[in-house]
Amino acid sequence: CGDCCDDIIYRMRQYALPEYVQHVIFLGGANDILQGRRLEDISRDYKRVLEWCEEKQYSLCVVLPFISTEQALNRQLLNLRQEAEHICGGKAFLLDLQPAIGLDAGTRFKAYVDGIHPKSQTYEAMGNYAAPLIWKWLKEEKEA
Repeated sequence: CGDCCDDIIYRMRQYALPEYVQHVIFLGGANDILQGRRLEDISRDYKRVLEWCEEKQYSLCVVLPFISTEQALNRQLLNLRQEAEHICGGKAFLLDLQPAIGLDAGTRFKAYVDGIHPKSQTYEAMGNYAAPLIWKWLKEEKEA
């Protein structure tokens, strides 16, 4: 709801998670771009999330930022997605929900309320798409 990565990280560090927590799913970055934060600052936040999870021995899943319907914004979002892959690849499970939202402009237009925020049925599609991928990740983590 408008939080940037640094806000999310702050809350993660301030509030103790229950001891049974072993996995963290992190979705952040798009609001940072919308609020004018620089890619370098967002990248530093991704690194901070990785370091925090390593310190706490949490397995991390990073949800890649969603592509919108706005071309100018998409250039920045695509750069952020690439940066997240570069920073987190091999160190975290990368979850790309874009196939559930839509890969082409027409499908994306129908998936969002305002070009950026997913509709309720889009969230449902993302959940259905993500569930088997997350279960597979959890199973592989358990076996490792």
